[in-house]
Amino acid sequence: MSEETIDESRTSIDKANEAISSLISLSHSIKSFTVKWQLIITKLDDLYSGLAALSNLDDSKHDPSLQSLISTVLTSLTDCYDLAMRCVNAAYSGGKLLMQSDLDVMAASLDRHARSLSRFVTTSPNYPSQVDLCC
Repeated sequence: MSEETIDESRTSIDKANEAISSLISLSHSIKSFTVKWQLIITKLDDLYSGLAALSNLDDSKHDPSLQSLISTVLTSLTDCYDLAMRCVNAAYSGGKLLMQSDLDVMAASLDRHARSLSRFVTTSPNYPSQVDLCC
């Protein structure tokens, strides 16, 4: 992996970590769908753990598909932020049932990303066996 691509991955990982922190802070303002948001926060924590473990790997061993995976994670985090803002503002266009469904889809998406990161890290040749991941 080129030095430029490694820097892009690092920057994207940092952006994802910042987005996760921001979402967790924002979630404290959400008064509706609290059980759904508790689940999403748990998935965000899992995702954060996966990103942290990824940051600890030797840069030279990153797979070229890493940037694509992190880009997908960032897209999901942006979508999650939009859902959070809609919940904070109680703007349920389409109704509460659709919002519940959207939150379920988001939780599943975040879970899928956390599992993908976990697989990526644990299959890395530099994976330290003492690191504990979420999934």
